[in-house]
Amino acid sequence: SYNQAAFLESTIRSVLEQGYPALDYHVIDGGSTDGSVDILRHYAPWLTSWVSERDSGQVDAILKGLARADGEWFNWINSDDLLAPGALWEVARVRDADLFGGCTQNFSERDLVRLPIESRTRWHQPGIWYRTAALRETGIDATLHYRFDLDLLIRYTQRFPRVQYSDRTLAWFRLHGASKSLADAERFSDEHQALLSRLLDDPTLQALHADARVALAALQWRKTLRALQDDDSRPRTARLLALWRAARQVPGAWRI
Repeated sequence: SYNQAAFLESTIRSVLEQGYPALDYHVIDGGSTDGSVDILRHYAPWLTSWVSERDSGQVDAILKGLARADGEWFNWINSDDLLAPGALWEVARVRDADLFGGCTQNFSERDLVRLPIESRTRWHQPGIWYRTAALRETGIDATLHYRFDLDLLIRYTQRFPRVQYSDRTLAWFRLHGASKSLADAERFSDEHQALLSRLLDDPTLQALHADARVALAALQWRKTLRALQDDDSRPRTARLLALWRAARQVPGAWRI
């Protein structure tokens, strides 16, 4: 959490109101100055621990939480997102798996209105739980700022491939203008593209290469569309048609 007092309490309550008795819950705040600390002090009796101090960003905060964690399963939730009711009980039922994932439901900032069921996403970080010991062994790449979660998921599942999945919604992802993935969309996309390109250069990850090519084509599709929206210097029809034909060469890319 960092300067998100407007959302912080609802995030905390979404975790505490799970009613799960063996909860190991740590809140890592980056030295907020917006009233977040007052909220943390209020909920301190129900938290395992909390801290508010300057850090070097999201990965640093997650690593602080990981160092404190004693639970068998580990996940982090950003202070503008929510756990869905019953999520922790669903995780507790998992056996013989190294990683557990469910659906994440996008919702709008206005009145917490959920978007249509089609806006649910799979393998989205808020709905993914890792074995704590295995996560420590895998490590999180602190040189990445935006797509460290995807990098972690790839490296973790290569080492610990027993995955169990649920079609239940386990988390809600808030869409708002200050969200890092939206406010820094261009840099988010650039880091994602660099990560996928690195994946394609790794022969040990050949099983993922087809999906990486689709994702790269989709990123290029979006980037070109954004450029066209900002470009009024020439007719767009021919360029859009060429882009469409290029995307069609990679099955699935134009749908993403």
